[in-house]
Amino acid sequence: MSIGDAQKLFVEHPNNPLAGRYFIVAAGRFAVDGTSVTVVGPAYNSLKATAATSTEFLLSFGTGSGTNPVETYVVPGAKHNYIVKGTTLGKMPGFVHVLSITAAGIRIRAGQANTEPVQGFMVEISLFMKPA
Repeated sequence: MSIGDAQKLFVEHPNNPLAGRYFIVAAGRFAVDGTSVTVVGPAYNSLKATAATSTEFLLSFGTGSGTNPVETYVVPGAKHNYIVKGTTLGKMPGFVHVLSITAAGIRIRAGQANTEPVQGFMVEISLFMKPA
C-alpha cells in the first residue's frame, strides 16, 4: 500500500461486503460565547453549529437539502448512521453528549465538569453505511 493510499483510509474506509462503508463527513472547531457560536478556521463539509442554549447546540453539515448522506445531513435510517465524536475547550475537563437526532440535525450538549459553559468544542462526524 502506498503512503497516498494509506492516508485516504483515515478519511474513508471503502465499501466492504461484511463491514460496509465508513468515512468522515464533517468536522470543525467552534468558539462559544454565551449563545453565540463561531466556527474557528475551516469546517469540513460546511459543518455548522447553532446554539439553542449556552450548553446545547444543533449540528448540521453540507450545502443542500439533498438525499445523499455523504454530501449533506440526512436523518439516519435503515441504510446509514452517524457517529459523533467531540471534545470541549475550556479550563476544566468536559464532555460532548448527543441528545437527539432530529430532522434539522444532531443535537448535542457540551459542558465542563464544573458546570460552567464551555469556551468551545471540536466535533468530527463519521458516516457508517450498511454493506451493499
